[in-house]
Parts: sequence; C-alpha cells; structure tokens
Amino acid sequence: MSRLKHPALPFMLAVALLTATWGLSQVYAGLSSPESLTLVLSPAPDEVTERNIQVLQSRFGQAGAWISSVDRAGGVVRISFRFPEGQPSKSSIGFLAKSPGSLRVFDGANTDDIWLTESGIGKVDLAVDDPTEDSGLRQTGLLSVETTPEAAARLQRLSTASKGHHVVIAVDGRTVSEATVAGPFGPRVQLPMASVDEAADMAIVLRSGALPAQAVAEVQYTNETDRGFPSF
Repeated sequence: MSRLKHPALPFMLAVALLTATWGLSQVYAGLSSPESLTLVLSPAPDEVTERNIQVLQSRFGQAGAWISSVDRAGGVVRISFRFPEGQPSKSSIGFLAKSPGSLRVFDGANTDDIWLTESGIGKVDLAVDDPTEDSGLRQTGLLSVETTPEAAARLQRLSTASKGHHVVIAVDGRTVSEATVAGPFGPRVQLPMASVDEAADMAIVLRSGALPAQAVAEVQYTNETDRGFPSF
C-alpha cells in the first residue's frame, strides 16, 4: 500500500523549522542583549557614595540604561547598568561616567571671581545648528542653560558692573566660550559645543548634577554576546 503524500507538507515543515529557529533566536537575544556596563566607585563616605549613585543613575538613565545591580562586597561598590538597544559609544560612556560636570562662568581677568556654578542651573535645552549644504561646515550643538532665579540675579548684577570685561564659560576646566560683556546677562547662558553628540552628553551631565573628581575608579564593559551564546 502506497503512502499518501500531502502536497503542502514540505512547505509546512519549512515554516515550522523557520518558526522554531526564530523563537530560539528571540530566547538567545533575550540572554545576549542588552549589553551591560559596570562602574567601580572610588572609596568614599556612605553619604557621598549614595549621592554618586543617584547622579550616575540619572546620567545613564537619560542615555537609556537602567541599574541592574549594586554590589557592595568587600567595601567596593560596583554599579551594573543594562542597555536595551546596545551601548552608547565608549567615549560617551566614559564622559558620562567620569565627567565632574562642573560649570563655571567667571571674569577672565580674575579667575577667582566666579559668576555662576553648576548649582545655579535650572534647566538645560539642546539645540542643533544645521549649516547650509554649501557652507562645508558640520552640524554642531548648542546648549541653552537656564539659571535659577538666585543665579540669574547674580549674573545680571556682576555683568552690569563688568561691562567691557572678558568673561569665560568653562565646563570641567575646558573653555567652551569666551566673550566681552556688552551689557547685562539674561537668565540663560549659551554653550556652543563642537558636535551634536558632545552637546547631548553635556546636556545629560549638566541636568544630572556634578560628581566629585575621580568618583568612578574604573569602567568595565561587558558585551554578553561574547559569553558563548549562539547568534542567529
């Protein structure tokens, strides 16, 4: 007696095989993604460590990550983050992890005369400067920093008294803008940045608050796809 052959059987088997393969790929994708990152904090008093954790959680949260664990074994604090869609660039991660986030506006002739610090920041907005196609210039970023009422009053008072003086805006000790005071400053400070990515990272840092110098001792990158999980 001959066996009956269903004409659609090969097609059905192929579909079933592809479906099973796709299902396994999703399972392994869940295991191998997202990538993770661990920050090893420098030893510090408990209240400083807790503040550092809050600042880092805010910074990396804005970059799309979340804290997966905080390990305090042996007196060393390790914070692990996970990224749902892959890590940002290593340069961005390094900046978010280790930038003190210090903002200074000061009289260029008297560096001890601080007009504004990061404690006077109220809101940070990011704008993109798109040059014309024939200009040959690349896209850059511009940060607009809105100051608190107290800081705005101080800026206005000092800039009014310092007309014609040289003023410097610096972030983490690096000068990002210099100008001659032509009149009273308003409640917003403009920070031109070299690129959109740099401006985006700086916006995150300034929104999250400052870190003590050397708060993060080590940045450990982990791509879990390298741990032997198969890929499809």
